[in-house]
Amino acid sequence: KLGAGQLHLGGSFHARDFNDSSATTRYRARPFVHTTDARLVNTGNFAATGVTGYGLELAYVNGRFHATAESSWMKPKRPGLADPTFNGGYAELGMLLTGDKTAYKNGVYDRIRPKNPLGKGGMGALQANLRYDWLDLSDGAIVGGRQQVVGASLVWIPTDYVRFLINYGHLWIDDA
Repeated sequence: KLGAGQLHLGGSFHARDFNDSSATTRYRARPFVHTTDARLVNTGNFAATGVTGYGLELAYVNGRFHATAESSWMKPKRPGLADPTFNGGYAELGMLLTGDKTAYKNGVYDRIRPKNPLGKGGMGALQANLRYDWLDLSDGAIVGGRQQVVGASLVWIPTDYVRFLINYGHLWIDDA
């Protein structure tokens, strides 16, 4: 607990050796909401024997407000060459515009249950969010590209188990 809200801190670490004969890997991603098969940033295949990764996350929830940020770093092991570091993450701010509260339980965001659901005297819950995402797949000799997105969303939650989302994103791509 932090003041009237809940603070969430998290971290992760993993290390993996590749146990296959190909000894290559690649990193790539779809833009924004992943509704296409196009991958605009892509390292292509490169020689690697394993990978080390770590991540950090931070969230704060207080009534109708939430703030979340997360970042992850991947460091593939390249035999006889410099090991690149790739990074990606996001930061988001959101506010419920109705009298509802952001739900957080057992270390994760929970579903929002409108105080006044549609069909029971209300319109449900309405939430607005702003977000910034980035992914950098370029380091040294590997040029996989950089992707940045600024986004906004409006979420209507008429009942406990139904949501409608409107998303807008502006995408910047470099070195892809």
